[in-house]
Amino acid sequence: MILTTQTDYIGRTFGDLAAVDILADAGFDALDYTMFGMREDDCLLNTDAYKAHITALKAAADRCGLTFRQAHAPFPSSKADAGYNQMMFDRITRSIEIAGMLGVKIIVVHPMHHLPYDANAAELKAMNMAFYHSLAPYAKAAGVRIALENMWQRAADKKTLVPSACSRTREFVDWLDSLADDTFTACLDLGHCGLYGFDAAEMIKGLGKERLGALHVHDNDYQSDMHTIPFLGKMHWDTITDALAGIGYSGDLTLEADNFYTPFGEELAPAAAKMLAAVGRRLIAMIEEKRRV
Repeated sequence: MILTTQTDYIGRTFGDLAAVDILADAGFDALDYTMFGMREDDCLLNTDAYKAHITALKAAADRCGLTFRQAHAPFPSSKADAGYNQMMFDRITRSIEIAGMLGVKIIVVHPMHHLPYDANAAELKAMNMAFYHSLAPYAKAAGVRIALENMWQRAADKKTLVPSACSRTREFVDWLDSLADDTFTACLDLGHCGLYGFDAAEMIKGLGKERLGALHVHDNDYQSDMHTIPFLGKMHWDTITDALAGIGYSGDLTLEADNFYTPFGEELAPAAAKMLAAVGRRLIAMIEEKRRV
């Protein structure tokens, strides 16, 4: 199994090109190119210089023996603002193009979920079917697949976390089956599952090998979306790795745990990256040990 990590914190702190060297030295096999910065108008990826930058980034990874396996489009994908939605659509399609330039296999694109989910589930499903189908030609042209991700929302009290798009296994399955196009797959964010009371292992089993193409691996306390290193929170990694082994999961193990870096700062970030890689290797070993039983 390939060990992948997002470039978010290391890329923002040291720059994309230096991040490749740091994450290669930490022991990762591959990278998940994080394009969250495209939310900002002045992001380099939103300028005419993006192709030269991505060409240099791909060359840097090649020199280090790393590949770009996964990517993440900017988000939120929608607001109650038509102008914003058109702008974000254009940036998401560019992020898909960039993913193709890097040789990425799967890019995660968040569902539209700017409305309270449970009160607007049918409308949001219809909105997202149209949204994802409109992205399919760009993905096919770039040679990448688009992964939908399970999301969460805040309730009216602005404190309680509640289900949103693809939070429930049956709805995640229904959305993928309704899209009826191999361009689309599931990225199960393991940390999100428990935030609204669902079990990550059961969601893995419910999606199954055919639908589950990617993971976001991180830990939390079941109360906030901490995105920290596995084994530091309350998630049940023994049952999660059991489930991944049980379905024969064939995708990467992709860490999205970059908040782990924050307390260490720039000086210790490279050492923290090595710790993240070591934990990722341990999770892979747990999965592979269970497959042999």
